[in-house]
Amino acid sequence: MEAYLAARRRSLLAIILIFVVLSLGILSAGYLFYNNHAKHYQIGMESQLSSITNMKARVIEDWWQERFGDALIFYRNVTFSESVRGYFKNPNNLDSMRQVRIWLETVQTQHRYKDILLIDSKGIDHLAMSEDLSQVSGFLKQRALEAMQTGEVESTDVYRSNTDNLVYMAYLVPIVDPNDGKHFIATLVLRIDPQQFIYPFIKYWPFTSNSAETILARRDGDEVVYLNELRFRKNIPLRRRIPVGNTEYPSVKAVLGQEGVVQGIDYRGEEIIADVCQITGTPWYLESRIDKSEIYAPLKKQLWIMIFLVSSLIGGSGAFLVWLWDRQNVNFYRQRYEASETLKEVTLFNQEIVQGVSQGIVVFDNELRIVLWNPYLEEKTGINAAEVLGKRALEIFPHLKEQGIDELLALAAKGEIISTPEHPYYIPQTGKSGWVIASYSNHLNSKGEIVGVIASVMDITEIKLAQERIKLNEARLHSLYEISQHKFEDEQDLLNFALEQAVKLTGSKVGHLRQYDETEEVFRLIAYSHKVMDECKVTGRSTVRKLEETGLWGEAVRQRKAIAVNDYNAPNPFKKGQPAGHVELLRYLTVPVFYADKIVAVVGVANKESDYNDTDILQLSLLMEAAWRIIESHAATEQEKKLITAVEQSADSIVITDNTGTIIYVNPAVEKITGYNSRELIGQNPRVLKSGEHDQSFYKALWDTITDGKTWSGRFVNRRKDGATYQEEATISPVLNGVGKITNFVAVKRDVTKNLELQAQLFQAQKMEAIGILAGGFAHDFNNLLQVILGYLELILSSQSLPAQLQANLEEIGLAARSGATLVNRMLVFGRKTPTQIESVNLNTIVEQVRSLLGRSMPKLIAIELLMDKDLWVISADPGQMEQLLMNLAINARDAMPDGGRLTIETQNVVLDEEYHNVHLGLKEGRYALLSVTDTGAGMDEDTAKHIFEPFFTTKEVGKGTGLGLSVVYGIVEQHCGKIICDSQRSVGTKFDVYFPAIEETLNAQAHV
Repeated sequence: MEAYLAARRRSLLAIILIFVVLSLGILSAGYLFYNNHAKHYQIGMESQLSSITNMKARVIEDWWQERFGDALIFYRNVTFSESVRGYFKNPNNLDSMRQVRIWLETVQTQHRYKDILLIDSKGIDHLAMSEDLSQVSGFLKQRALEAMQTGEVESTDVYRSNTDNLVYMAYLVPIVDPNDGKHFIATLVLRIDPQQFIYPFIKYWPFTSNSAETILARRDGDEVVYLNELRFRKNIPLRRRIPVGNTEYPSVKAVLGQEGVVQGIDYRGEEIIADVCQITGTPWYLESRIDKSEIYAPLKKQLWIMIFLVSSLIGGSGAFLVWLWDRQNVNFYRQRYEASETLKEVTLFNQEIVQGVSQGIVVFDNELRIVLWNPYLEEKTGINAAEVLGKRALEIFPHLKEQGIDELLALAAKGEIISTPEHPYYIPQTGKSGWVIASYSNHLNSKGEIVGVIASVMDITEIKLAQERIKLNEARLHSLYEISQHKFEDEQDLLNFALEQAVKLTGSKVGHLRQYDETEEVFRLIAYSHKVMDECKVTGRSTVRKLEETGLWGEAVRQRKAIAVNDYNAPNPFKKGQPAGHVELLRYLTVPVFYADKIVAVVGVANKESDYNDTDILQLSLLMEAAWRIIESHAATEQEKKLITAVEQSADSIVITDNTGTIIYVNPAVEKITGYNSRELIGQNPRVLKSGEHDQSFYKALWDTITDGKTWSGRFVNRRKDGATYQEEATISPVLNGVGKITNFVAVKRDVTKNLELQAQLFQAQKMEAIGILAGGFAHDFNNLLQVILGYLELILSSQSLPAQLQANLEEIGLAARSGATLVNRMLVFGRKTPTQIESVNLNTIVEQVRSLLGRSMPKLIAIELLMDKDLWVISADPGQMEQLLMNLAINARDAMPDGGRLTIETQNVVLDEEYHNVHLGLKEGRYALLSVTDTGAGMDEDTAKHIFEPFFTTKEVGKGTGLGLSVVYGIVEQHCGKIICDSQRSVGTKFDVYFPAIEETLNAQAHV
């Protein structure tokens, strides 16, 4: 009994020991299994987060660079800068605005910018493509001015507008002044709405999740600011801020330099797992995160199941051991059965998790044969699990050999965790293709032993296609940029270059471009690509074809759409055959080119290595239509340049104002005439030139005429910048727009001051000529009468019987008559009726002779200064009249200086040009000897100076002058084919310049001595 009891005790102890060992084994196995599974699950989720973050970071980085590339299209673009400068000069010119809008519409249409603005150097917005100019925020204007100061392309990052409280980004492109290439005249603002691409892309998550989201953030001083809408908070951009000290937030860790998978809390206070990184080339940080509770929810559920199973196993083990006393064998087999069922449940549970994820999961056994192929892969590949189970990877996807799939699986089977870059795939069974990224890790059993490989696969085909579309758009914009910057000799050269760009963009080999006339329904060949010219052997080609004679490229016009033929040799009802020697065509695409809703041309490209598709049609259409706009714009620009050149070089002054009278343009002739430069006049009212010569009613009548839509013509007396007045004939016309509204006024004016002065000179000369003729005739007749009187008087005085008083009276009469005869002789000189003795005379000799006479007759208070040219040219003159002329001028100067002064007599050689001849009538071009007599006397006003040469006009007191001294001088000068000019100013003095034509003799040649 004791032995039995001892045996029972030993058996009980053995059972207890077995129970303890078994329980510990169950607990250890459960722990190891759960721990291994949790480890692989977490690695998979972290790898998934990293893949999503890296993919989004790359796309955003590419998008950022693409926007920068858009900005560079306009940066220091001379053609665009000239268009902007022309538009600024005349904002009301529809053609100028159209040139600028062609550029901007192309970029806005392709990249869906919210708006494109043009802001000048004063912060004034001139043009908005989509919105009212009043919506432009002060922040954006300030940044535009700063961009012009730095001269570099800048971006604003994300900002909130103070006008509509919405979030935007913008690129700011300073527009260079095309005249000097240094200063900047405006800033082009490319305003971006993040809601159009960035926010939706950030919001996108590749699989269903209740808490997953992506956050875009940047550092702002000591804070981290969120830039996009959050999943669980609205109206957050630029308003959610976190101090940099709160390092439990993953976004804070990112701006502090940490990258990769991190743990922390989010704005709701929830614990999360996130992958963070900085987006290269931007100030942004990206955070892809998901709640811990969501990530570990499946593990928690499995944990409870595991706990229940382990507890059940331990409890069952205890029950089995109790029964082990009598039924050890039964309990043994039952225990194994229950363990087997438990393993099946765990396996089924794991399969449910694998089948539910939104990415491909492939499990390989230790022989690298597929043992699991989840539904995600069935959907994406079109291959059922039954078709792949038990097979190796290369049996299904032979092309993966190039990616080294066997090596990757072998490394993963050894314990390494591997992530592959994006690579293409192709499924022969279904014909599907695309792009994927994958990661590989080892598969562990409950004992921690490697029993295979787990592969996680994500299809990124849609993302890759989006990237390809971006690249195509970039290529097209680059082609447009190359076309716009192409230095062409003529329009044909530009068309040839545009065609080569179209061939290159579509990956074609050859191409042609034909202009189309919709009215005549006729095509005209305008360009072949280089390769066509090299390969085509057709002779006698016609460059003009009627629409009805054409085949495929004519069909593009008839149907008004693109025609693509990817098997050119196949029968086609639209083809009309090719001449012998034509370039062989394998594939062909022809597209109509539209301009102003009309077909203006067709472009054809051929022999692309792959089939033409809708993308080729779209890119070719956009490229050629934009290129045609550039060509049309160039033609208009050339016409405008000719018009501008004509206006700029016009001798007449041209002033353009707006409808309020503010000056917006002046040509160089205005600057030359007024003395003001264009910068001083633009922005002013023409009243800046007022002289005060016209009353208010004059200007009111002018304004009433032009505002009524009529043309005004008349004469202005205006004032130059230096204060001098001038006269001009003007015609002012209103400029009407398409609806008959006055938009501008144009004034065409001609300076007639010199013409009026010449008219005055001519009138004065004609008057003096008439007076001379009258005075000469009168003096001649009167002189005859005086001679009769003097003759009879001599006869009477010869009588010796005359009383003394009568004789004295008669002698007084004779003296008066002889004085009258002297006056008459002077009048005869004025009228050029006196005979002259012409000789070769040197005026220096005359001056020396008169100088000795003046020394005796001039008061000592008057200083005499002689300035004589020793090489003075010789003239033909009467020496006596020259002496009389100089004496009269000197005496006239003496009488003008009663209180003393300086008398200067100067001789010099002068050569008069056409300009001087145009200003002074009577003086021809050529060589002259100039005699100048200058005094420092009281001088004369302008009105007095006009009459000084008239007979009997004098400024002296009564009885002190006859008024014939200067008349005699005038007559002598005119008789010698010379010219006398008087220049006098009050309180300054008077100067007489007397010009005598020089003769072809040297100074020493028989001059009068």
